Amino acid sequence: MGDNQNSNMPSESDLNCLPIVTLKQMLETTPRMLTSHQLDALGFKFQKAFRRACLSGEMDRIKLFLEGLPDQLTPISKRLLADRTALSWAAHGGQVAVIDYICFRQHDSDFMGYDYDAGLAVLAALDALREGRSILGEKYGVEFSDDAASSSMAVVYQVAIETKSLDLIAVLEDRIAAALDQQIAYQMRHRNRG
Repeated sequence: MGDNQNSNMPSESDLNCLPIVTLKQMLETTPRMLTSHQLDALGFKFQKAFRRACLSGEMDRIKLFLEGLPDQLTPISKRLLADRTALSWAAHGGQVAVIDYICFRQHDSDFMGYDYDAGLAVLAALDALREGRSILGEKYGVEFSDDAASSSMAVVYQVAIETKSLDLIAVLEDRIAAALDQQIAYQMRHRNRG
């Protein structure tokens, strides 16, 4: 029985190379009941394939991994969505569409780590850069509350500064604005109750 289950488990090569339709069909045959060890081992394979897809901009593969996995593999999708290393790979690969796609699907705690001041600072830095003002003399214009990998926003921003890519910062603008708007609405609702 164990051998039969392993034969239905995708290899790293399958996850990286199979056409999306074929891979999706294969994943549908993944055993319904997986041990935590099997799920962890499979999750590691997915993580490597996901990071590679983020670097190269393989949107169909990324969408499959985040939204198209069978129910027994949804814990893997959740882990991939919060993988800041994968987002860093996308940023280093200049994959603006991938960054936008992933960030808009993340919860605020993963995207900005509830560091709303840093979100405002990123927006201000973006405005300064668009106006041709340098932010490099200001410790990259933004100080994050924890470390540079504390949120997806921080990861992408740091890569953008390293690579001098305004596009990478600009892709964060709408997502930051959405998170800030949501937080303001939340605070206004709670203020009116008190």
